[in-house]
Amino acid sequence: MTKAEWFLALAALTYPSDVKRAQAGLAPYLPWFDDLPLEVFTRESLEAVVTSPRKMAIPSYDEVRRPLAAWWRDNRPAPQRLASEYPALPGPAAGEQREPTEIERQAVSEMLQAFKASTSYGKSSAQKDEATKPTPRYLADRQLLAEYEKVAGDSRYPQLQRDAAAYRARFLRAKLGLDSYAQAAE
Repeated sequence: MTKAEWFLALAALTYPSDVKRAQAGLAPYLPWFDDLPLEVFTRESLEAVVTSPRKMAIPSYDEVRRPLAAWWRDNRPAPQRLASEYPALPGPAAGEQREPTEIERQAVSEMLQAFKASTSYGKSSAQKDEATKPTPRYLADRQLLAEYEKVAGDSRYPQLQRDAAAYRARFLRAKLGLDSYAQAAE
């Protein structure tokens, strides 16, 4: 089954009442799956994606990618097959220490690259999410107050966001003793 056939079948199975609409909705996803080998697009992987929970009738990119990646992680060929593609290198004779030859270095480099390629896709989504998670940035109370006051007075922000920023700024002013009510009480 080709990747295009797989997506056509996915469209027909996920939204059978309007297959053309489903095909149009899924067509933009095709280029985003070029990093996967053709062995991923099987009847079994299609079943895993179709039966996975989704929020919409036509699945979003995430609702296709996650179950497909999970299925591939569980069903891809074992990495041991890569070792058979490379000949075993002879080790040094007993007591003999020498620098590796250029051919040996190249063979090890190729094996490492093949290993990295076979395992880089296998990371769980939690590991990927953790790697891309932004690092928190903390502001001092006065800096935070200045930012909230900027948002509260800026008409480019929605009214709800400005109201929330004004409320937080009022709280910080009181905390810092800058609020007119707090100053009058002293």
